[in-house]
Amino acid sequence: MSAEEVEGSFFAILTQLGNVHKHEVEAVTKGLERTSSEALPTIHELVKELVTQHEREIQAVRVQLPVSLQKLNNEWVVDATTEPLWHIGDPCLPKKGGPEQQELEQLAEARREKNDMSNKAAASIKEEIQEQEVKMLKILNELKSSSWGPIEIDIRKRVCGHVRAMENGDVQLACLRKEQLLNIEQIRVAKVDIWRLQCHADSNDAISEVEIALRSGDNKMEKLEPTERRLRSHEETMEDDVTKAMQKVQDIISQRAQLEAKCGKAQDDVWKVTYEEHDALIQLWKNTFEMLALSWKQSHVREKQLCIMEDRWKLLHVQTMLRRQEDAEKAAKAGDRAAMESICARLEDLTVGFQNEAVSTKAKIADLLEKATEAQTQLRGFKHVQTVESDKVRDNFLLLSFIVMVEDVRLAWLRKEQLQAVDLTGLLRRALAESEDLDGM
Repeated sequence: MSAEEVEGSFFAILTQLGNVHKHEVEAVTKGLERTSSEALPTIHELVKELVTQHEREIQAVRVQLPVSLQKLNNEWVVDATTEPLWHIGDPCLPKKGGPEQQELEQLAEARREKNDMSNKAAASIKEEIQEQEVKMLKILNELKSSSWGPIEIDIRKRVCGHVRAMENGDVQLACLRKEQLLNIEQIRVAKVDIWRLQCHADSNDAISEVEIALRSGDNKMEKLEPTERRLRSHEETMEDDVTKAMQKVQDIISQRAQLEAKCGKAQDDVWKVTYEEHDALIQLWKNTFEMLALSWKQSHVREKQLCIMEDRWKLLHVQTMLRRQEDAEKAAKAGDRAAMESICARLEDLTVGFQNEAVSTKAKIADLLEKATEAQTQLRGFKHVQTVESDKVRDNFLLLSFIVMVEDVRLAWLRKEQLQAVDLTGLLRRALAESEDLDGM
């Protein structure tokens, strides 16, 4: 992508953003809905796309720089003659306290503010309901002492007016509570995303610190042990949390069977305010939400566990690469020709193995993508339908997409290890050549 193309794509979105803003202002001026035109995206979508495009273009320019000018994580000092061929730390990952975390914190705070506004609105509605109830009770006393006729009819109309107002108020309160439930859960979603961001950032910082030490000639592989322990500890705690949540769900399911049995009974007295079936259905309603909330919780814990598994997988490969680096550097430093030649042979085998594994992984990805495309095509046929069958197809599509993502990450690390093999082979061949020169003197 040329500089002109990069700049044009960013400003194209900026121009469209201005057009949408102008359209919405004109619509509001005319008393129309802001998003009355379906042909235009929302302004929020465009702002998000603008930020994404900005980051994409920054990265596009960064990767085109000479290697010696690409500044990496932790202010690495790079020299054109000594620039490493490979890195194990990722300078592009979001950092703790960075703009990505701040955006999530702002989203959570916006939801809190919405709930504060809902609480104020609820208090106002409750006050109005209480006033209506006081008026209704006062009129009811008049109704008891009145005789049938125009006066009683008027009183009953007034009572109905107050009761209807209270009903409307209670409906509004219920709607506010539903909004608050969504806000509460969205706050948790944002907090989980922040946790995942910080977990990845902490692991990446530890890996980068070890790499910096490695480049300065000090291989401190043991520095990764605290990170590994932290991840294992988190995972054990989370697994225990999920187990307890699953047990709670099983307890609720047992209660639901008993409640369902009560719902099958016929109502004996329709003149009661409450009755057994009524109470059972209300409790079933509450239990259903409790199971939903527990499912949300389990989902969030699994998201954290996915984050942990990804970091543990990376740490495993980092430790493997550091061991290879340590063995090669030790042999080169000692000038042990037999050891260097042995490691060179093993590196050649590794290089062939990496390439074969890469070919195999790409074939696997191609097969998975073919199945994923088939599932996606099926889903397009269910575009306006949500059934058990469509959910089954969507679940399969999600799983296939995730497996493809994992294989892509695996392929990237194969290339990273392949780069290290090339680098170490060069290191050892140079050391062998210098050793020959010394022997010939």
